[in-house]
Amino acid sequence: MPELQWSLNKNNLYKNDLMVLDIIAANNWERPIYFAISVSPSSYLGLEKYFQLEGLAYRLVPIDAAAAGSRGAGNTGRVNADIMYNNLMNRFKFGNINDPNVHVDADLRRMIF
Repeated sequence: MPELQWSLNKNNLYKNDLMVLDIIAANNWERPIYFAISVSPSSYLGLEKYFQLEGLAYRLVPIDAAAAGSRGAGNTGRVNADIMYNNLMNRFKFGNINDPNVHVDADLRRMIF
C-alpha cells in the first residue's frame, strides 16, 4: 500500500490542518486529494515532495518527487505534463474576463493581469 513519510513544517496545528491530516489518513488512496496552487505554502503541511501539478492544483501522490529525480530546485513536487496539458487546453474553460458582470477578485486579478 502506498504511504507518505514526511515531517510537518509547523510548530503548531490549527483545525484546518487537523482536517487535512484526517482526510489524508482516512482516504486510503480511494479518491484524489488536491491542494490549490493559490493558497499559502504553509497550508501544504510539508507535503510538497508528494505533489503532482496537474493544472491549477497539486494532486497528492505517493511518489517522492525528489527521490524519483523529477523535482528541480525550488519547485514543488513534479509535473504530469500530459494531464496538465489536457486539463489546460481541453477541459478547463476560460473566458468572459472582460464581461463587467463577471466578478474578478484580487487573487484572480493578481494571477492573470
